Amino acid sequence: MLNNNINTINNFLDSIEEELTNDTGIAKAKVRLQGKIVYIDMEAEEDTSVDTAKELSSKILEKFSKDELEFYDICYMIKWTKENENKEKEITVIEGTKHPLKENISWIK
Repeated sequence: MLNNNINTINNFLDSIEEELTNDTGIAKAKVRLQGKIVYIDMEAEEDTSVDTAKELSSKILEKFSKDELEFYDICYMIKWTKENENKEKEITVIEGTKHPLKENISWIK
């Protein structure tokens, strides 16, 4: 993705979206590049666990080259919408970031 043309970058980001939505547990995904930050927004299916969503996020890092991981910040936002016992919708969001100088994703709830 580094030093590639815009079509190649968009194809790469689209392939990440496709892989996420083809995998069980993610209903929708949107991936975009803004400057040096890759934003990955996911809407998880109601029965997807937090641990499963985090595992999918880590799996996506394998799509990036070592140079890309050392250059880009990668920001995750994972959202769930569930009905509570009163039939009201509750939204849960967790955020994660992968800094270029770190190997792991740091999660915030």
